[in-house]
This record gives sequence, C-alpha cells and structure tokens, in this order.
Amino acid sequence: MLDGNEVYGLSILRPARITSCGERMQNDRLARNTAAAIIANSNPAAHRLFLTTILLLIFSGLCIPGAASATVVNYPVASCFVKATGMKVTINGTPIDVRVYEPYANTSIIAYYYAHCGISGTVTVVADAVTSTTSCTISPKAYGISPPLVGTTVTFTLSRSRYIEIKFNGRPTLYLLADDIETSPPSPGGTYDVTNATYHADKTGGSLVTGILNQAITDANTHGGGIVYFPAGIYLSNKLTLKSNVKLYFAPGAVLYADPTAGNWGAPTGSNHFINTSGASNVQIYGRGTIACRGCKLANYLDPSDPANPNAMQINPIQMTNTNGITIDGVIVNESTAWTVNINAQCQNITITNLKVLNQRPDLDGQNWEWNDGIDFSGAHDATVSHCFISTVDDAACAKTGVGGYPTYNITYDDIVADSGHGNGFRVGAETDADIHDVTLSNFNVVYCHRGFDLIHWNAGGSWHDIHFVDWRVEKVGDTTANGTSTARGQWYNCPFRMEIWNRFGNGVGPISYVEVTRVTFDGLGPIASYLWGDSATNNINNVCFTDLSINGSLINGWGSTLVNKANTSAITWNTSTTPITFEGESLTAVPSGCTTTVVSDARFSNGQAMRIDSSAIGNYVDITLPAVPAGTYGVQVYFNSNVDRGQYQAQIGGVNQGAVQDQYGATQVYGLINDLGPRTIYATGDKVLRMTVTGKSGSSSGYKMLVDKVVLTK
Repeated sequence: MLDGNEVYGLSILRPARITSCGERMQNDRLARNTAAAIIANSNPAAHRLFLTTILLLIFSGLCIPGAASATVVNYPVASCFVKATGMKVTINGTPIDVRVYEPYANTSIIAYYYAHCGISGTVTVVADAVTSTTSCTISPKAYGISPPLVGTTVTFTLSRSRYIEIKFNGRPTLYLLADDIETSPPSPGGTYDVTNATYHADKTGGSLVTGILNQAITDANTHGGGIVYFPAGIYLSNKLTLKSNVKLYFAPGAVLYADPTAGNWGAPTGSNHFINTSGASNVQIYGRGTIACRGCKLANYLDPSDPANPNAMQINPIQMTNTNGITIDGVIVNESTAWTVNINAQCQNITITNLKVLNQRPDLDGQNWEWNDGIDFSGAHDATVSHCFISTVDDAACAKTGVGGYPTYNITYDDIVADSGHGNGFRVGAETDADIHDVTLSNFNVVYCHRGFDLIHWNAGGSWHDIHFVDWRVEKVGDTTANGTSTARGQWYNCPFRMEIWNRFGNGVGPISYVEVTRVTFDGLGPIASYLWGDSATNNINNVCFTDLSINGSLINGWGSTLVNKANTSAITWNTSTTPITFEGESLTAVPSGCTTTVVSDARFSNGQAMRIDSSAIGNYVDITLPAVPAGTYGVQVYFNSNVDRGQYQAQIGGVNQGAVQDQYGATQVYGLINDLGPRTIYATGDKVLRMTVTGKSGSSSGYKMLVDKVVLTK
C-alpha cells in the first residue's frame, strides 16, 4: 500500500520523513550543479538527471508550499504497558507506538488498542490491522473519514488534532489520539524536576516515590508556586495532594503508576483519589503523559468472569474540591473505577482541554466496571471542557450537584468524542439536591452508548433550566431491541434520550425547563423510543424546543412512537423548517427612546428601503417587534449599510443580551453588511422584541446612528 493519496488514479507519494537542514542544503547544491551542467552542454543525460532531481525535490517537500511544515511526534508506550505487534500505525512514514489496552495480567482479553502522537500540518495516516480483515469503519462519522480497505490497511489524511476510532472487522478497536504538538512545554532539570539531585525519584517503577513527589509539590507551594516536572519514566505512587499555585507537568512517556498494594491507600472500600486537592487555588495538570490508576487490580477485579463488587475499593485519577482555578490539559487518564475526573463542591473557574479518558470497556470484551464516569461536575460552576476523548463504561460526562446543596451552573462542553458503554453521552443527574442551570453541550460525537443524553431528576429538590444540546451525532445506542416504551420511572432504560422527573424518595423534586435540542441526530436505532415524563403538574417538564431533531433519518415534528409524551409536560415545540425568516426593517414596528426612526430609500437596500435610527447619545435605544416568530433555534442577523455617522450597539431579545456589541461605522458606505448576533432559541411562538441600545461609537465616527435594512433568522 502506497503511503499517499489516490487522486483520480494518480498516486501522490509522500516523503517517508522530513529532510534535515543539511540534507536540504545538499539538495540545493545538487540542483544548482545539475542546472549548470545542462546550461553548459545541453546533454540529454543531464536533462534526465535534472528532471529526476526536480521530482526528488518536490517529493521531499521543498517545492510544495506547506508540505515540509508537517510534523509528527510519536509519544512512546512506556515499559509498564504492553506494546502491540498486532496493530500498526504510521504517520508520514513515522511509526507510532500502539498500546494494547489489556489491564489484567491473568487474561488475554484486549479491550482496545490506542496510539498517541502529536501532529501539525496535514499528515498522512496509515493504519494496519496486520492480520486479515474484511472491512474497516472510522468514527466519528461526522468527520467524513471513509478510506477504502486495501489489504489490511487504510490510508487517510488529518489536517488538525483529531481523536478517532478505527474499527477493523473482527479486531479490537484502535483509538488514534492525535494531539496538537505542545507549544513551549517546560524544560527538564528545573527546580522541581522530580528526578533532579534534590529528589532523585526512581523513574523505573521499581520503588514507591509517593513521599518524594508530595515533597516536591509542597516545596513548590511553599515558595509561591512552580512546575513539578515528571520526565519520561514510571513513577510508582499512591495518593498525591496538589496544592495552590502548583503545576504538575507529565512529559511524553511519563507515567504516574498506581501503587498496586490496596492497603497503602488507606481506604479498603469506597473511593480513593490518585491526585487530590481541596481548598486550593490555581492548580494545573498538563502534558502528554499518563495517569494510570490500575483500578481493577486495586479492586481485586482481575478476572472478567467475576462480578463487579460495589463495595470494592474504587480509585479515580483526579478529585478536586472547593478549588478556584483549575486547568487540565493534554494528559491521558486511565483505568479508573470511580468518577474519573470529579470536580465538585464549589470548584470554579475550570478549563479542561485535550483530555483523553481511557477506561474499561463493557460487554464487548467481557469486562465490566460501573461508576467510572468520564468528566463530572458536582456542585461546580464556571467550567469549560473542549476537545476531549472519553472511553468508559459509565457516563462519558455529567452535571450533578452531589450532596451538600451546591448548585452546578455555567458549564460548557464542546468538541467531545464519547464512547460510553453502558452509560450516557451526557447525563444531568442523578445525584442532585440543588439547582442546575446554564449548561451547554455542543459538537458531541457519541460513538456508542445506552442513552445519548439523559436528564433524570430523581433524588431531591432543585430547578433545572437553560440546558442546551447543540450539534450532536449519536451513532449507536446499545441493546436496540431490548426496550419498547418505558412503563415505570427509575428504569435504566435504553433509548436515544429521555427527560424524567420522579419524587423517588418523597422529599421533593423540581421542574425541568428551557431545554434546547438543536441539530441532534441519532442513527441506526431499533424499535426504542425517547420520552419526556414529568412528576406532577408543578414539577413538570416545560419549554423544550426541538429544532431539526433527526432519528433514523427522519426529522421529528411532534409526538409519536419515536418520541413519547408520558405525562406532565407543557410548551414542547418542534421546528423542522429550512427556510430563513426575513423581516424588512422599514416594515417593522419600532418604539424609540431618546431618538427617532426614519424610513430611508435607496435601491441598494434589500427591498429598496430601510429603517434608520437617528440616535444621538449613549443609552438611546429602539424596540423593534419581530412578529409571530415560530418556536425554534435561529441565528440572528441584522443587515445594514456602513456610514461615517454610525454608532455601536448592544442587542437584546426578551431582556437578555444577544451577542456582542456591534459596530456599524465605516469610512465609506457599504451595503449588505451583517451584524451577526449569534444563536437564539425561541421557546414559544409569538412576537419578539429586539432592542438595540447605543453603547458608544468608533473614534472615527461622527455620530451614534444605527440602521436596519432587514432582520434575518437563519437555521
């Protein structure tokens, strides 16, 4: 198989490696000498040599803009793990280590393979199953990567960091975890390098280094903060306590490896935390290394034929409580037997990026371990999670409140690939006793799950509202023939999604309201139904807006056998229209404050006319009524023409800011310009008021005027 792309029958070869500076200089000299020979004697042999040289230069990337800038970094499999021979990956000709995810010493079961690397630029990937296979699919399908199988290989290109699953028929899945190459990573040998002369931490895994690692953390904290640096190696440890202003950096090939002696952890049952912090501020865990919990071994769960014991010891990689300022980036965390990354009890200002969660897989390979959610927020707020890969048995990600009455709010997940086994792509609940609100989950690709998303308000009080599911694709829901329609609350029911309220313990629950489901697609489902089921007329499910919800290729525009209204719901709407809604500015009803409005005519406006708002000071505003807007999610756009007397304004709809401050100033008049105000969900059909309030003007502008040619609501 050629390491290249097939383009209309032409094989375009890629270089096996990137040439060094010295090699390029030598190639340059060769080209100059060859050209001189041609000029001197017009020898046909020299002509052939010249053409050959030019082709070599092209293939080495010297004559292809951007080709030479592609870079590949292999992140090696540490010696404590099993390196695969039955699955291979090369990228731009560079071999990438593949790990066998086989966490039990006394079983030959392979849960999956994974390969971890860094890339920049556009690279060519060759994945090789090594042994005979009949087909190959790649997920997420939304990425559109579908190369042909040639022999035992597939070849495709990546132009950015991607986390993908490559499934050769009859073989365990291969996870390709292609990160961006680190920018400005710290250098080894610093003050808190755990292998320097001060600490001498054993990096072979031969002896426990818990005390040394905790001492390095304490030293950094005592001196105002710093980076505790883990070079490539194996660091055998148990509980670490992260402290304020301390960063833990794990270099490629570094493994924080859990002490296998359960008695050394201090809690024979219940949860233990590998890296724990409480009451701290400004902490960071980052790099391209691995935090390996070895949870199954610690729980004495060594044989996949044994049942999982709920009273066995549980361990998770990262637990943070009441901490302000948390950053987690780039690392792999694996083999957790509790909530893998648990951010709880008033944690705030959290950023999680490029995290890879690799836990056990259920049923597919005989392994089973519940309760190992991927990324959970329990009573936390102001968090952003982006570009992460989560493979686990239980829920990929959750918003809970835990116990203690702390609300969870202002949580954003974006660009997530999830393979969640028995669990959900995302769950709100079930361990809750407080409010959950302003949770946005966008660009989710769920490869496998038992429920795409789940809102189960079962335990106690609290109001859940303003929860947004936007741009989802769920490829497979497990056990697709096992259920028809749920007959009782509280079941672990398999379905595309559900929203359910149940006063399970008799101590009260709350409503679920203002839920947005926009451009969500479920593929390949059997005869199973999603449903909404409130607890009572008071604690009901209300104001849910479905925009372009697709199940098995069909847009859903009402209740039916696919989406069931069980009880106690209200104000549920659907929108499947593909036509933008346009309101001409000159035709809209406007109520100005501190200013006036004028209809102006010019053939260059969309309908030959527009509304000009003759505002003269900051604080002037106009209320513009958009009539009979159907329920749905839209992009809001204001068309205008620029001019030298235009001001800046803040838009609002329903009293809530809509987008950022907009500017209509221009040194010349340009027509058909757009102020993009961003998305808006309308939960009930009716008139909507768009307010435009003057906030200032450009230093070059002579006034504060605004103009509305038209308002367009796009899908």
